[in-house]
Amino acid sequence: KKFFSGNWSLTHATRSTRVTDSTVCRDYDLKMHDNGTIEAMYGYNENRCGNPYDVHCYGTQNSSRKDEFNFDCHLHNDREEKMDTHIDAYFLATDYDTFCVVYRCVTTKEYFEDNLFILFRPNKTDEDYAKVLVENYGLTMDDILARKDATCAKS
Repeated sequence: KKFFSGNWSLTHATRSTRVTDSTVCRDYDLKMHDNGTIEAMYGYNENRCGNPYDVHCYGTQNSSRKDEFNFDCHLHNDREEKMDTHIDAYFLATDYDTFCVVYRCVTTKEYFEDNLFILFRPNKTDEDYAKVLVENYGLTMDDILARKDATCAKS
């Protein structure tokens, strides 16, 4: 429950077709409801092209895997475009206060994608520790998009 309260900033993500600089600019607002449902809200500006999306996700812990959480997400933008996605998030490592490593799989009608995400609490990013985490999963910083290298719009 401690993890699912407050804000987390996505600071590092493995590269893929749909993960861009705008992805690592996301700040997640998490809340756990009394019934165990987790609400995650965030926004992003698709490829910084003036097409901002608001995203609301609702999920629960998987009953057979305690590290897996299953979310249904609803995306919409000012152009009245809407999309639904399903995200399976596997929480690989966290200290609950500072950092978190998540393996996430996104499924829509059109595609499937998986990525490793590293999140830190706002203003607590530790680049040296992020590198240790990345290398722990057999990757290098060349495999990663980092927020420090992205141009994030002010929210």
